[in-house]
Amino acid sequence: MGGEWQARIFVGGMKAGRAPNKPVGDTELRDVFGRFGAIKNIKSGLKDFVFIDYEDIQSCQRAIDAMNNNPFDSFSSGPMKVCLATPQAERMRRPRPNGDDRGPPPHRRSRS
Repeated sequence: MGGEWQARIFVGGMKAGRAPNKPVGDTELRDVFGRFGAIKNIKSGLKDFVFIDYEDIQSCQRAIDAMNNNPFDSFSSGPMKVCLATPQAERMRRPRPNGDDRGPPPHRRSRS
């Protein structure tokens, strides 16, 4: 795992059940996730997920333990997914649940 990924978490589902007039911005992210440790960087502006870089892995674990499967705040109703982030190349190398690790399934043509 590269150094920049060692203390990075993935946070998804923050907007679940939120009113459109209650956006989640960097300030809200720092307020909620900053209590678990010093935040180095937030990569936001994505759909319904962000990556948060902490100074250390212990901060990541505290954030995961406290926030995974919980709503972002009182304006949210759905649970978030909070976990350690992994590089995309590493995710692509993982074998499929059925044990097939040969890559994406072949394109099937319709016989109609």
